[in-house]
Amino acid sequence: MQGSPAQQSETEMNDPRLAGDGRDGFLEAAPDLQTALVLDDFRAAYQHLESGALDQYSGEFAAFLNKQLAGTGPDSVDLRMKISQERHVDPERIAIIHIFNEPVL
Repeated sequence: MQGSPAQQSETEMNDPRLAGDGRDGFLEAAPDLQTALVLDDFRAAYQHLESGALDQYSGEFAAFLNKQLAGTGPDSVDLRMKISQERHVDPERIAIIHIFNEPVL
């Protein structure tokens, strides 16, 4: 899926409870919608990774929410909980990737 990182996915636009406005309805959403939202964030994360936009975070974890980089850190669990509390979303709503120090083949 192409688009700017700030652009909301079609699934987010169709369910205002999930638009990242602080009223997280993620757990109440249908499983297919939950999956679509998180996959949108993983797609955005890997687009950033492939473009080199995350090179400065080598060796760290990166958290994505609503197709935007939400934070980075050395511990994935701590990062997930921090972003969850700051953004008032369920921890499972956040896509976390690891930025390796060297290319993965």
